[in-house]
Amino acid sequence: MPRPRPYDDLVPHCLVIAPVTADLTALRVVFEELDTDITTTTDLLVGAQLATVPLDKFDLAAAVLPAAEPDGLPVSVLAALYLEMGIALGRGLPLIVLAEDTDAELPGIGDAAANAWLIAGVSDEASLRLHLSLFVQVAAMQRHASETGFRRGLTPPLATPARETTAESPTTHALRLEQEVIDLLRDSGALVEEAVRFPHDAGVDAAVVIPGTEQVLGPVLVEVKAQRDLDLARVTRDLAEAVLARGASLGLLVYDGAPRTPRPLGRLPVVVLHIDELRRALPGPALGRWLIDVRNRIVHGLPDDA
Repeated sequence: MPRPRPYDDLVPHCLVIAPVTADLTALRVVFEELDTDITTTTDLLVGAQLATVPLDKFDLAAAVLPAAEPDGLPVSVLAALYLEMGIALGRGLPLIVLAEDTDAELPGIGDAAANAWLIAGVSDEASLRLHLSLFVQVAAMQRHASETGFRRGLTPPLATPARETTAESPTTHALRLEQEVIDLLRDSGALVEEAVRFPHDAGVDAAVVIPGTEQVLGPVLVEVKAQRDLDLARVTRDLAEAVLARGASLGLLVYDGAPRTPRPLGRLPVVVLHIDELRRALPGPALGRWLIDVRNRIVHGLPDDA
């Protein structure tokens, strides 16, 4: 039996809801990286019997919906999984539903629950890492807010310090711009995971959860470019590939220099924004509302002037 860690009472504990046949290897690896303990419902009681189990030790719940086989999961198995999700939400646990199929018909549970994330297309360790690393942080903040009596939400906005404009090398300028974007997002209350957690994701500088978009968008992938000869079309395509590969819903490309009108590239899930537009939008709810609107237009295939 492993020795208790001196900080065990501070380690998050996740209830994992999954069919007994699901391969949870990648999920266990990611939760171990995040220093989060897990217990599966199959280790407790499944279906309606879960309602008889105390869940006080859990801080969050994760439901795994494996890719559908030719005949799909048995109706009885799906019913048990959805029932377990409802029990977890009923006990006040933040819930993330991870479906391997990109086109999975996710349960309408998110329409009635403010603390449920529904994510489709999560099929590998990298995409799990993206979503779970931020979801664990959101769940921890909600737990702290509940325990201390504060209103649930993300960090309140802070004043963004004025930045000096001095002569600098292109590399220094690019690093400063990237840091400014990250600072602007953090100061607005966003949760930010910088690319150090995603070392193999070329074309992604950070993953963020923007206040007011947690349930609708989940993590947004951010790329910052500071190049005079920036090829917006190429960088946009690269970011779109990263968004699709990681099961994210949207990418945000921020650039500087002369403002440009990006060429239409179909309905790629990427928003292109000049740094001056980002400075005007933050802090405040404008950016989040706009990103949700843009994503809705992309999903529904609406023209920009609809």
